[in-house]
Amino acid sequence: MKRNRGKNRGIVQWLPALFSPVACLLARSWVEAEEPERTLSEISPPEVSPALNDKYKVQEEKIYYGDPKNFHNPAVLDASKIYNEIPAYQKIVQKGLTKNDPEYWPLMQKASNVFVRALKAVCKEKGIDLVGEVSSISCDHDQVPDITEAVIEAVKGDKLADDENDEAACDLESVSVGASMPE
Repeated sequence: MKRNRGKNRGIVQWLPALFSPVACLLARSWVEAEEPERTLSEISPPEVSPALNDKYKVQEEKIYYGDPKNFHNPAVLDASKIYNEIPAYQKIVQKGLTKNDPEYWPLMQKASNVFVRALKAVCKEKGIDLVGEVSSISCDHDQVPDITEAVIEAVKGDKLADDENDEAACDLESVSVGASMPE
């Protein structure tokens, strides 16, 4: 079968022009022309109540749920205690799995899904809009409530947390893999 390498090469013919620097500049100037100019006050982030900034100190990198710049009812938790109660995570610990083991990632994803479901349920029930690791949120005047036990109870009540009841659970012991991962 002879390949058509003549004038009519279809998309291949104009594809390089699509990604050329000139095409990018033309597209950029077209998009910029569509956008009206805005003043600095229009593009500034919304202001947060000064009382919130003065009252609480938040380590943003340790926040699990909510907006650390805009919240009214914060709480803290101990994630390691919660994960230790999740059956999928218990299986990781029992088997001594590491990040290099193929079973690790599906089980960790399942454990994380259970954690997030339980956390969201507790936050909705208690009206909490910001959750971080213990000591990630501090207050000068009040103690930030710890919801670890409430989230553990939600994990225990989660019917999907149990491996036998989760139809979406990935049982890698029954899967035959044709190729191994490179080391």
